[in-house]
Amino acid sequence: MTDGERLERREMLAARGFREALDSLNPAVEPEVQQLFDALRRTMPARWQQADMIVCDTVCIKPPYTPETCSSVGGGHKQSLARVKKVLEGERAKVF
Repeated sequence: MTDGERLERREMLAARGFREALDSLNPAVEPEVQQLFDALRRTMPARWQQADMIVCDTVCIKPPYTPETCSSVGGGHKQSLARVKKVLEGERAKVF
């Protein structure tokens, strides 16, 4: 691999990371909620779907983003739901 190819690859990876970071921002939510989302995203895949957080493509967290507002997407996924609730509870204790 030449230096030019390495540089191009590094630039491509940086651009991808920047796009992912921008996609994870939701300007419609309070800063504390965004901070909560960012904390969840550090440990598991998460994305915004309007005001709802979708975690691991199996759990939906609706406002006000408490363990009680977590639900399974498409039914089932009891282990994922339990794990997300536990992580959410811990992260909420840190943020709020």
